[in-house]
Amino acid sequence: MKSAWSKLLSDRGARAFNPALFVLFANLNRVLKGCESVLDLGCGSASRLQYFDMQKTGVDGHEPTLQKARDAGTHNEFVETDVRGISTSFSPDSFDVVVALDLIEHLSKEDGFSLLDDMERIACKRVAIFTPNGFMEQDGEEDDLQKHLSGWSATDFSERGYRVYGMHGLKRLRDGVRLRYRPRFFWGIVSLLSQLFYTYRHPQAAGHLFAVRDMT
Repeated sequence: MKSAWSKLLSDRGARAFNPALFVLFANLNRVLKGCESVLDLGCGSASRLQYFDMQKTGVDGHEPTLQKARDAGTHNEFVETDVRGISTSFSPDSFDVVVALDLIEHLSKEDGFSLLDDMERIACKRVAIFTPNGFMEQDGEEDDLQKHLSGWSATDFSERGYRVYGMHGLKRLRDGVRLRYRPRFFWGIVSLLSQLFYTYRHPQAAGHLFAVRDMT
């Protein structure tokens, strides 16, 4: 059976060595270690979790996106529903891990905190969140759920008992998710080094946040 790393390299080839993807994947690998089931909220059409061998349930509220995920076979099961109502769709402690990658910023702050409450009830081992550090402007079409509605800080998560790690290097090097300066290859290396040696442990200075809470 191939490892998650082998599957990623086989699928993406040299693109797998994108520093931002590589480091996020390494963190996901640690979060999912020793777990048998995961609930992937806002799974999208090409979830990073597709490379992991475990029972995966993908949730998304946009049917065309979810159909692409079904066609690609990214998860074992799929549920079309608004994530703001997942407490009525899933029982407490019904998944080892519940993750929300690039999701919580698409909700209002009030709905985001309610989502965390629901995720913490559903997960029996841990919860993981990946989101921009602070508000990042992003618009979307009326029905594609892509507009950003809130911004999140390391303190928002640490006050709830999460360990928070800084991702994507120094925030000031980026304009949203894209590097601000050229040549991007050089600044990509600078960004990666800044993450490895500073922002991973100082998330308040990072471009993105990866927050994990152990439920046991």
